[in-house]
Amino acid sequence: MEDDLAGKAMSRLRQLHYGEPWGRLPEGDLASVNSISLDDIRTFAAHHYRPEKTIVAVAGKFEFDDLRRTLERQMGDWKGLNGAATNGSPPRA
Repeated sequence: MEDDLAGKAMSRLRQLHYGEPWGRLPEGDLASVNSISLDDIRTFAAHHYRPEKTIVAVAGKFEFDDLRRTLERQMGDWKGLNGAATNGSPPRA
């Protein structure tokens, strides 16, 4: 961001126009990114990435049965948390 003056200006304009929380930078700022822990990431993934909401897209020549077996082997034991995924505004840094 520091090397992209136009992008930096547009981000600042978005922050000023929309305010909190909607004007926040989607990529975060250095302080917020550095404050994220591995446990924060695991908790977010457990609440937001769920097997029943997953879409797998495949392009090219492949054998469906081989793909299905591979997906079952790689992701078959993936269990999501019970209940609906949280869907609120992003946490404040």
